[in-house]
Amino acid sequence: MKHINAIRILLTENCNGSCSFCFNKDLRENKDMDTNQAIKLFDRLAIEIKNLKIMGGEPTIHPDFIMLYEHTQKRFKSVFLFTNALNDVILNIKPREEDAITYNISFINKNFNFNKILPDYDFVRSFETVVGTKTNIDDLLSKINFIIGKFNELKIKKRPRFSITLNCMENIFKHKQILNRKWRRLVVSLNDIDPKLVDFDHSIPVCFWTKESIELFKRTELPDSLFSTCRRGDYGLINSDFELLYCNQHPIKLANILELLNKNSSTLFFDKLNTILSKAYMEKLIKNLNTEECKNCMYAITHCTGGCFKHKYP
Repeated sequence: MKHINAIRILLTENCNGSCSFCFNKDLRENKDMDTNQAIKLFDRLAIEIKNLKIMGGEPTIHPDFIMLYEHTQKRFKSVFLFTNALNDVILNIKPREEDAITYNISFINKNFNFNKILPDYDFVRSFETVVGTKTNIDDLLSKINFIIGKFNELKIKKRPRFSITLNCMENIFKHKQILNRKWRRLVVSLNDIDPKLVDFDHSIPVCFWTKESIELFKRTELPDSLFSTCRRGDYGLINSDFELLYCNQHPIKLANILELLNKNSSTLFFDKLNTILSKAYMEKLIKNLNTEECKNCMYAITHCTGGCFKHKYP
């Protein structure tokens, strides 16, 4: 299927962490994906979709995590794992070069077991780095330098990447000035160390950025990150109850994926999946841009579809 490049899976909605910035902690139903049904789903999805993103909750606490992770590696071109790495079971996986792991930087400290970074394997590692009104940028930069030092000490070939995002549990427009200042200081500091360290997780509405931040975007290696268009090829999320959603930030249940799978041939299954997600994209677009400010904005649709947060804070 041409339109979907990657799909996201909530392998479990259970979690062994408690992050204040967690976007779905109030929505999780504390369920694990049924293992047999998950295997059946992965086998079908892999026919057309090349990349899988394994999320949670905390995916490593699924009782059959290792077996399911290894199964997805056999089926998908690349497997992206999002984890807090608190569970020692992560020591037992073997990422391929084309795989990736995103670690939650909140749980990295002096006592963190850096064997969980799996230094013997050559793959992309990134650290989700959340900036909120209460974020101490000095402390965050100290932690980032600590991580970089550990990578050098362990002689890990690929440099870490830091996926910067904003706290989606805060009204980012209400705190626009302070968040822009914190964001700029973090990006400038990372850019001075190595521009390739900088990455962005969520897309942010263009109207959130101040003039100073926009100028900074243009000076970095990621000027396109200013454009806040929805990642059309990277949408679709299946929760642990096998309900299809558009994405993490839009928890509206669109269909039961197992019913779609059981009632349709492979071709028809992917056609219906694409139709459902394309319709949800248009509905998200209308909801995100349904303000006078957005309707009159020169960036609307071409450069901005409201990003991940616009629908929360109109």
